[in-house]
Amino acid sequence: MALFVFLPQAKSEAIDYPPQLKEIFYKTTTLDGSLTRETHDEFWEILNQSLTEAQIGHYTTYLLAAQKYQKEIWVSAKFSYENGRIVKTNKLIMLQVGLPLKFEKMIPFPKKSAEYISEWRTYQRKFKESVKKANGILELAASRPDKRQNRLINWDQINNAIAHTEGSYSRLEKLLTETWHD
Repeated sequence: MALFVFLPQAKSEAIDYPPQLKEIFYKTTTLDGSLTRETHDEFWEILNQSLTEAQIGHYTTYLLAAQKYQKEIWVSAKFSYENGRIVKTNKLIMLQVGLPLKFEKMIPFPKKSAEYISEWRTYQRKFKESVKKANGILELAASRPDKRQNRLINWDQINNAIAHTEGSYSRLEKLLTETWHD
């Protein structure tokens, strides 16, 4: 089962993010992800050369919130599994409202321009799909008729997903803080 298919693209098509940034992001947030000081410094060197200070602020804010969204999907799945009904955490609900607003700030075009409208519509479509997939996970977790027979989602998978998102968030937070701290 693909555990992390819910994150809408964290980039605006209009901002040309260097491929190295994406590579570092994925290396940092994968299941067996890692982060070194050298990788961190390379990331920030590229980021500072590629984006304005305002864009960096919006980019980092969005990425951290999107990673929190990942975790809250799985925390909600855990509650749904325990209760046998769909349960969404308050944080998940807030992130489902707040993530699009954070993304909107990343769009570098005037609000009523064709480019802005295109970016915004594309994101809304992708985010709607991510919410649908997240709801599917919650439905699956809640509908487990017998804990032992549910091979699609189980307690261990949920706990592993939560642990993964916590580790990814910790590494991402370190990556997105410009000054390296041991």
